[in-house]
Amino acid sequence: MKYKALLFDLDDTLWATFDNNKASLHRLYDEEGWGSYYATFEDYFAVYFPHQEQLWDDYRKGYISKEQLLLDRLRYPLRGQVSWSDQQVNMLNQRFMQYVQQQTGLIPHALEVLAGLHRDYTICIISNGFEETQYGKINGSGLAPYIDKVILVDHVGVPKPAPEFFDYALKAVSCSRQEAVVIGDSWPSDIVGALNSGIDSIWYNLWQVPMPQYDDQRHLVDEIRDLRELPEILALRASLVS
Repeated sequence: MKYKALLFDLDDTLWATFDNNKASLHRLYDEEGWGSYYATFEDYFAVYFPHQEQLWDDYRKGYISKEQLLLDRLRYPLRGQVSWSDQQVNMLNQRFMQYVQQQTGLIPHALEVLAGLHRDYTICIISNGFEETQYGKINGSGLAPYIDKVILVDHVGVPKPAPEFFDYALKAVSCSRQEAVVIGDSWPSDIVGALNSGIDSIWYNLWQVPMPQYDDQRHLVDEIRDLRELPEILALRASLVS
């Protein structure tokens, strides 16, 4: 067998983050009466989502702190309309995170695929998500029985794609770089991080966009658009070295 450990991203690789977070945000939007400032929730979300994605990109690059990300993501869509203290925003964030953890939606076939793979591999979650939400997602959605290790940015101190994050994960699962494979939906976080760390990877192309160009051909990168493709790819890679 080529690999011993599968290093899975969690958000939008196994757990349906986009849909779950959107539903949770919609609940907060309704409860707080933010419809006074936007014609529809979709109009609000069209402002919130791209800015939140930029915040996460800035966080991965070390430009902003976790605290800045959490404060700005809810504040930004209502800038110029509502003036909140940091304490008020933190309280809103806490409610939002509570609602998120109540969501149980998974990427299609995540449970069945993970259950099958768990018989042959060590399964490790590697996530830039924060401790206060990620364990709730794992436990509430039924993923927990198939996960052996959870490595979060709060444990490591730096986010993916930093090489230190992947070094930490490899040590946690007692594997060499050649014995692990990274599986994730984020090209800049998961796949580039794996390439820079000398680890093979499989890109879950959730949004079905063209694969970016990459120069390092020393390490395998495959693309899947359905999690059910994973066992076949892993078996094929194992056969190449048997």
